[in-house]
Amino acid sequence: MNLVRKEKEFKIGEEEYIMYFDMTSIVVYKELTKRFFTHGVQKLFEQDDEEIMYFMASTLRKKDNPKKPLGKKIFEWDVLQLLLLHKWDVIELVAQSLPTDE
Repeated sequence: MNLVRKEKEFKIGEEEYIMYFDMTSIVVYKELTKRFFTHGVQKLFEQDDEEIMYFMASTLRKKDNPKKPLGKKIFEWDVLQLLLLHKWDVIELVAQSLPTDE
């Protein structure tokens, strides 16, 4: 599968973060959820809050360490604030990154 690399940069508090979806994101998603990626994508596009948070956990990275997604660490943050502020960021990012049928 060839993913199209799209990125979003933003600040959370005083920290700078980058969000992008890659093959590492898929691995982290599967490790966190113990579910199939395709099931998660369907639920993400249905705007399921839990799936949105798992995709955030697998795509959000510190800007100074972009190779490693934050994973479970984001569940220690204000989850409601993350959902309200960045729900559409992760949905849009994953949608734009998936391969299309040409």
